[in-house]
Amino acid sequence: MDVRGLAHVAHDTPPDNVRALLRLLLRGMLRIFFRRTEVSGAERVPQSGPVIFVLNHPNGLIDPTFLLCLAPRRVSFLAKAPLFHMPIIGAIARAFEAIPVHRRQDAGADLQKNAETFEAARAVLVRGGTIAVFPEGASHSDPKLRPLKTGTARIALGAAAALPPNLILEIVPVGLYYRAKQTFRSVALLHFGTPFSVERIALAPGAEPPPEPVRALTTHLEAALRTVTLEAEEVNAHARYDWRRAITYALKSVLFLTLGLPAALIGALVHYPAYRAVGWVATGMSKGAEDALATVKLLSAMLLFPLTWAAILVAVLLWKGVWAAALIAPILPLTGYVALHFAERFDRVVGATRALAILLFRRRAFLRLTAERHDIRRQILDLGQEVDGLLAKQLR
Repeated sequence: MDVRGLAHVAHDTPPDNVRALLRLLLRGMLRIFFRRTEVSGAERVPQSGPVIFVLNHPNGLIDPTFLLCLAPRRVSFLAKAPLFHMPIIGAIARAFEAIPVHRRQDAGADLQKNAETFEAARAVLVRGGTIAVFPEGASHSDPKLRPLKTGTARIALGAAAALPPNLILEIVPVGLYYRAKQTFRSVALLHFGTPFSVERIALAPGAEPPPEPVRALTTHLEAALRTVTLEAEEVNAHARYDWRRAITYALKSVLFLTLGLPAALIGALVHYPAYRAVGWVATGMSKGAEDALATVKLLSAMLLFPLTWAAILVAVLLWKGVWAAALIAPILPLTGYVALHFAERFDRVVGATRALAILLFRRRAFLRLTAERHDIRRQILDLGQEVDGLLAKQLR
């Protein structure tokens, strides 16, 4: 992509209705893939002015999808250049005004083009927009952050120097936390941390920031990102459920399981072959890379489930005609959704029944397990606060 192409990315936007439609579609996909998604700290994000979101990167293309769908601001991502050459993903990236980054590890990469990338990112910030960056440089499954690249700091310092006096560039650290990122119907949390402003340094037009401020800001970014990922796990550990909520959920579950059984049986019969095929395809294509498994599952499902619906509709069309096919078309995906929730509700009801049986007939064991659970949670939170204090000292 040349300078003119990057200028188009930086200054022109696709129609809002196209972006809104894609955002709605992606949010639906996240809702199906994840049983529960939570957002915390969104009120901390500045409502206006230039902002850089920096995120950890544990889960491939799922990570940017979360921010694009759930952030309180319109976001442009910095994304690796090979994505723009993929038929579907490339079109989605351009629709969301992503900016290509050329990495040394990508085949045929021209690193000199990153000067244009940085200029395009700075242009978005100078006009008061937001960009999002994964400063680790690549998705991974390591248990901790990888060393951050300096590109984020260079963009931030260059943009801050070019801003009008009345604008301040702020960086918002964002933590992504997945309970089991490769597992269908798991839990995910998007946590926005406390913003901090970027110090303005004097730079000549087009000049690169000096190495020392770049290193200092990168160190600050790393410490802030470590803190926000710890906070994300802490927020998840604080979840609580009371008796009123439990009783309400039990009543809803019984009603849903009673009324939803016929649709659930049809949905399971229709969708189970494609569901199994998605698992086989994803396992084969990801080749053991856990950070890519969820992405491949999602993309495979986007292909295999519509193909299943299309095959059934063609069969109904040939058998019963147009009106029958038109009647069945909206019902097919709905039965799959009902089957999904039916299986989960049934599993939870069985688990809750077992827990209730233990409470009633083995009360001492139940109370001991509950006390141990609370003690483990308290130890985890105490450890998180201790690490948080150490990181805070490093920032001083």
